[in-house]
Amino acid sequence: MRMKLILSLCLIFLLGITNAQNSQLQSSGDIPSDFTTSSAEKYKKEIAQISRKTNRSTKKNQKDFFLESNFGIDELLLSGHVMFNDPISKYVKEVAAELLKDEPKLLQELRFYTTRSSAVNAFATNQGMIFINVGLIAKLKNEAQLAFIISHEIAHYREKHSLEFYLESKKMDKEDKQEFIKRNNIDQKLAKNLFSKEQESEADELGLDLFFKSKYDLSAVEGAFMILKYADLPFDEVPFDKIFFEDQYLTFPTNFQALTLKEITLRPGDDDEESTHPSINKRRKIGKAAIDGKSNSGRKNFVVSEDKFKEIQNLARYECLDYHLRDYRFYDAIYNAYILSKSFPDDLYLKQVIAKALYGMTKFRNADKFSDYKIDKYDLEGEIGKLVFFLNKMDDSQLNALALRYAYLLKENFQDNPTFQDIVEDLGRDFIYHHDSHYSDFLEGKPADIIAQKNKEISSELDEVKIKNQKVEIIESTHIYYAFGDLLQQKEFVAMMDKFETKEEIAANTPKAKGQKIKRFRSYYYYTRNTGEFALGKEKILVVNPFYLRMKKDFEGPSLIRTEKSQKSFRKAIEKSAKNLKLKATILDPNNLTKGSVEEFNDMRTLSEWFSHQISMEKDLRMIAFNQEKINQLALKYDVDSFVWTGVISGKLSKFFLDDYPKLIFNQPSFLYHMIVPSGESIIFSVVLNAESGGAEMVTFEEVPFVDQKDIVRQRVYDIFAQIRKK
Repeated sequence: MRMKLILSLCLIFLLGITNAQNSQLQSSGDIPSDFTTSSAEKYKKEIAQISRKTNRSTKKNQKDFFLESNFGIDELLLSGHVMFNDPISKYVKEVAAELLKDEPKLLQELRFYTTRSSAVNAFATNQGMIFINVGLIAKLKNEAQLAFIISHEIAHYREKHSLEFYLESKKMDKEDKQEFIKRNNIDQKLAKNLFSKEQESEADELGLDLFFKSKYDLSAVEGAFMILKYADLPFDEVPFDKIFFEDQYLTFPTNFQALTLKEITLRPGDDDEESTHPSINKRRKIGKAAIDGKSNSGRKNFVVSEDKFKEIQNLARYECLDYHLRDYRFYDAIYNAYILSKSFPDDLYLKQVIAKALYGMTKFRNADKFSDYKIDKYDLEGEIGKLVFFLNKMDDSQLNALALRYAYLLKENFQDNPTFQDIVEDLGRDFIYHHDSHYSDFLEGKPADIIAQKNKEISSELDEVKIKNQKVEIIESTHIYYAFGDLLQQKEFVAMMDKFETKEEIAANTPKAKGQKIKRFRSYYYYTRNTGEFALGKEKILVVNPFYLRMKKDFEGPSLIRTEKSQKSFRKAIEKSAKNLKLKATILDPNNLTKGSVEEFNDMRTLSEWFSHQISMEKDLRMIAFNQEKINQLALKYDVDSFVWTGVISGKLSKFFLDDYPKLIFNQPSFLYHMIVPSGESIIFSVVLNAESGGAEMVTFEEVPFVDQKDIVRQRVYDIFAQIRKK
């Protein structure tokens, strides 16, 4: 059980900086002190403000809250999910300034950050940070709706709801032995949730008071609730027709087009007894009641700038496309790119997103790994259901042919993008390898000409009725064989496909044949003992997000302050080992950021998104990462061909006298040693990934029966980097 926990923690901390390819949105300027001040410093500052009059029990709970919240929020800040000084964050602050014109002191206390998430949400912390998700900006219709949501989050901060809820939860836990003793677990959870609902209602009420003082249109309140209510829908509702993917060579049968769609229904959602929040319907009705009777004269949907809002909304929508690709939400990526293409029909980036989504879907389908991501057409409301119907109607070979054609026709536009060229070749290779297909089976020329010729050939043998039926049969059953009708006339395409016709070429492109130790890293696969078996011969490396996690006794959770201290010594051990081995090591460490480290901060985010992709791939699924272009650039920037992730997880274990009793009989000195030295366990591991292929060149994983003994950790770290350096 403990091993499962440890392996999970390895993944969580290795991913560190996670969650864009388009990079229209990224952090800039000086890194705010929220990111660079240590969690321990923040914790000490907050506990110093606890009143001396506070009773002992409440004081302890407050200290626990400040400890957990500061370390938890800092984990989010340094995770790469959060952006600062980006266009969205700056714009949100401008809207907040409009709301707080009469409260400059409160505005000064607040910091506004953008969260890399497509979820339609926003949240506030006890420390004065307000986070706005990119997905929320992408869905909002105007600035006034954003202003109302900001008002709501300001109210949460003003009332210190996060601390209040934490203390109330602790109080309920304590009372469990008394008045709560007769309640089951569900009742206890509902009691806590009722308190959360109370806070949400209070935030709505106080947020409305602040919103009413502004110049914003009051109808935005109901509009904002409707956005939250239909958060699961795409950006807009735009009719989808299969003709979007068709041309004079590739057409699909009429039964590939859904004639009807599931209408978007009203979300009832009035029963909120088992919800952590009051239902959107109830909140909307309360908000509407508060607005009734108030004058809307002179109020506006845009106060700061309508043009700026539209610009920010488009940035957010483009950014969400990256999140869809990152999260393997291929249907969402294609449909939302399709929506944007209506406004920007010539944008090559949108076409690239669609090509990558078709590529990803093809790779998963060919490897029989798509079941976790496939959506039933009947589960979706609106026009996106037609897209899902269309894509699900295809078999694997038809989807592969569509993806190959779509990407190949864009190939000329991405001559300077080797990653896109690799995607095209990978689709061609898969088409031959997975479907036992030969491109020569496909028909050269235009479908209309071929069909006319075929029908002419059979017309002399069949009567008029049969001709009509046979003609339909030809169109419906052989449509995919026209997919390369024009491409077969191009020497480059024919040469590429000729290359894949031989099994020798397929074998030559597998990692094993190239002599590389490339294994897809998976959380429970490919762990090896640290026995010095690797010799990578590296002279330069980039170490990303090295971490040291110190656990509480029996691994019952992280020991937060000790973790932060151990992190610094672990970094020093890496630096010293690399220096002694004459190995040039650049370290990107989120725990060592300075005010001017914004470039490194953005690089860490990109690298960890890529790492997240690599470890999520099954060993028999080989797929080019959605942000591989960025990784190629970083490899050149840092002049390396591999990236290193390494870390330590360590904790004490309960020790009983009888555990060591046999040692007393057989070896008294050993027994005395084990009685003095704390019993525990440390996990020391490393992962080295090839920058070009994403394959694991080296994976080590070692259990050490000691609690973070510095000399042992230093020795193991040295051994890891010696294997990287050794030729």
